[in-house]
Amino acid sequence: MSEFGEIVVYSCFFGEPESLNMASMGEGRGYRRAIVTDDPDLRVPSVEMVYDDLAPLSPVRASRRAKLMPHRYFPDADWCIYVDNRLTLDVRPVDIVRHAQTQFSTNSRTVKRMAFRHSVRKTPFEELDRLYSIGIISRSDWKTTNDLFLSAGLQSDDLTMNPILVQKMGDDATDELNERWYEVFLTLPARDQLALPLVEHTLGRKLARSPEHFSTFVTWPAIPRRNRATRLLRVSDRKPKLFTFSRIGYKFRKIQSEMDIRSAQGKRNPSSE
Repeated sequence: MSEFGEIVVYSCFFGEPESLNMASMGEGRGYRRAIVTDDPDLRVPSVEMVYDDLAPLSPVRASRRAKLMPHRYFPDADWCIYVDNRLTLDVRPVDIVRHAQTQFSTNSRTVKRMAFRHSVRKTPFEELDRLYSIGIISRSDWKTTNDLFLSAGLQSDDLTMNPILVQKMGDDATDELNERWYEVFLTLPARDQLALPLVEHTLGRKLARSPEHFSTFVTWPAIPRRNRATRLLRVSDRKPKLFTFSRIGYKFRKIQSEMDIRSAQGKRNPSSE
């Protein structure tokens, strides 16, 4: 046990097509390692296996239960560190906890959970537009979510990327935000960084943001970026060959998304017109 009490480093493995990456949770010296999974037969030496039934959700939706609500899975822990199965943990978990503790002590307005800022995009609108433009989400989902953000008066410019999340356990306000985060996540396109700013805006509370770049603590992604980007696209949305009907449809969707996004940006920032 560390100076900060019992630390649990955990990952989620739901219907994954990739192999399990144990480098994401480190060596396990002086802290607990756990995997939350829908596979009852999965076994890893020196790692706790926490079974969580997939039904009736998709793997993406189900995997976020433990990611966003660790208090339901590890109620006796003092600290929980969620790590995505596709990253490599480069430091000791106690160093991450010490860093997070500093963020909590310097900002009384935050709940006892820390995330890292997105390294490319700043706002949930930028993330939403990106997902639409590359075909990850449909036009209908993009429009519905955009309208929801506008009606809520969302002004966040503090977008996170969440392959690693750190939480000090036992704080009711943090658990309440987590519950609401998952609740809202289920109603939006399957990206938890889209739901978080809306929840923070609604509750008037927010996660602490690390002043450090996430690469200080982890290597992300373990999968080469261009390979991951290609796999994220649905097969129907990848760029088809020239002179095919699929290519015409692809070009139409690209033009449509560009027009939609340009129009939406004017409504988001009416003073800029």
